[in-house]
Amino acid sequence: MVPEPNEPVLRVDNLSVRLGAQRVVDGLDFTVGAGERVCLIGPSGSGKSLTAAAILGITPSTASVGGSIRLGAHEVAGVAATRRPRTLRIGMVFQNTQAALNPLVSVGAQLSEPFVRFHGLSRRAARAAAAELLTRTSRRPPSC
Repeated sequence: MVPEPNEPVLRVDNLSVRLGAQRVVDGLDFTVGAGERVCLIGPSGSGKSLTAAAILGITPSTASVGGSIRLGAHEVAGVAATRRPRTLRIGMVFQNTQAALNPLVSVGAQLSEPFVRFHGLSRRAARAAAAELLTRTSRRPPSC
């Protein structure tokens, strides 16, 4: 999926999500351009996870989705991820604090730690291993 120049990669218009009779998300609008990142912030129960699930096409069977969700030029609101063409399937980073990176600690330090703790490498060797991992994933090596 390659959007036209200056077209948003994702456009959400008047999104609503209901769980039975309860409207959990109501009238949400936003766009995401190429290269942008979005963070959904709100109190517990405000509909962040259901918003993401609607965009991903993984809402529970008890949910109904209204409004528009466009990936490039394609409308996907209410279409299950498994029924979307492969090019219209997107991913998200789930909020699992046990598996998430800590924003207060460098990526290099966090990637190095398992090499020290579980593989017995020295700090220097662990930093080199972390740099190699990042290089293999086309990321700039960390400055630990």
